[in-house]
Amino acid sequence: DSETDPRVDAETVRRSGARSSVVVPLRHRSRVVGVLKALSNRSDAFDDDDVRALQLLAGLIGNALANAEAYAAMRE
Repeated sequence: DSETDPRVDAETVRRSGARSSVVVPLRHRSRVVGVLKALSNRSDAFDDDDVRALQLLAGLIGNALANAEAYAAMRE
């Protein structure tokens, strides 16, 4: 819950209308290439299964972003 979690800037989240969030780094190998955020206007909206699914997606997206970056560099 964004209202009670001390790691969250509650005012910023409040302006977005979100009450729950999950933030997962997008990684390629050991490098962070972005962040995946999931927000909900419901308190305690995400459970452990949701977090695991988002972590799996973040891994796939991180690899895809790194591959796209490598491909773009090769084309230059």
